[in-house]
Amino acid sequence: MKKSKSKLPSGLFYRKRSAVIWCWYYVKGSNQPTKESTGTTDLDEAKRFRAARLAEHPTARTERLTREKVTTADALALYEKDCADHGVQRHEGRVQALRHALGPIPLAELTRARLDELCRTWRTVGVDYPERNKKLHRLRAVTGATCNRLMATLGRARTLAMDKLGVELPRLTFPKFHEEPAGRYVSPSDFYAILPHITHPTKHAFVELLYLLGIRPGQLKSTETSNVRVENGKPVALVYKPAQVKQRVPHEVPLVGRAQEVVAELWKARQLGCRLLFHVNGKPLRELKTEWHQAVEASGIEGLKAGRKAGGIVLYNLRHSCLTNLAAAGVPDSTARAISGHKTDSAHRRYVITQTSAKAAALAAMTEAVTQARG
Repeated sequence: MKKSKSKLPSGLFYRKRSAVIWCWYYVKGSNQPTKESTGTTDLDEAKRFRAARLAEHPTARTERLTREKVTTADALALYEKDCADHGVQRHEGRVQALRHALGPIPLAELTRARLDELCRTWRTVGVDYPERNKKLHRLRAVTGATCNRLMATLGRARTLAMDKLGVELPRLTFPKFHEEPAGRYVSPSDFYAILPHITHPTKHAFVELLYLLGIRPGQLKSTETSNVRVENGKPVALVYKPAQVKQRVPHEVPLVGRAQEVVAELWKARQLGCRLLFHVNGKPLRELKTEWHQAVEASGIEGLKAGRKAGGIVLYNLRHSCLTNLAAAGVPDSTARAISGHKTDSAHRRYVITQTSAKAAALAAMTEAVTQARG
């Protein structure tokens, strides 16, 4: 025999095929009752829920209803518009990943436990979303640094929702992971053993400047002749407009020594009708993965491989190596950041790989100071 439900007091009721208790109450200005789930099967809790709704101030009720309607997808849409309005580059993959994982969830219901679980999945399985290009971006576990970037994007979107929509949200902390320096270091001796095997003069110059200046490869590749500042017939700096820089700020890199010689050769060989400094027969440089792989293999350096899959060095490691060389030369972090174009100190630190020689030199200096103190 089917068990019958107990009779509920006025204001509470059951819905068909549901054990959860619902309530109804009138809101000032409305002739129809508002029906809402109490989210519980306990009678006392349901009574307290209805009493809280009846005692709710109209302003608080309005804010609550507004808060319940704003989803993570709405906040991410605000983030995309804000990036477009201010000319800031956004990472499409991050936005799409967050929209796929959290899009329909109201911002007010986001919790630290949910975010921790999401980051745990990303770090063990990978970041997946329908728009992911499966050929270019295979599914693999990501680092804590990637999770930090995703959480930073979510945090910015949440802040925009609070500022622009006037939504009051509960306090929320985001997962934060320790970040190790990324990439592999390429010493000057190894680099100049690899470089001669890149025979095309423009590609040769591009790779050498990447190692000497530490500019982002995409930014350096898009360098135009108008970006070269020339004084007394010699190039003295590469000057980039905000639209050409990832951080959307002006970026100037002085040219000295070998870097100045390389740019001077490119400047003399510039082609009429082509605005690019690096080009092959008037066409932009493409990916240099093949040339880099072949050059690393041809160098014959023992234990040195090319390619991320093989655990070897990639072209982008030249940027890491340049910043590591600057740190080893005693260049202050603020000056190195101005050269590399990093906006924050934390981003810059991820590119500086502490070498054993630098540690040994520091310990030697400390030992000498202690020895002198001992007399």
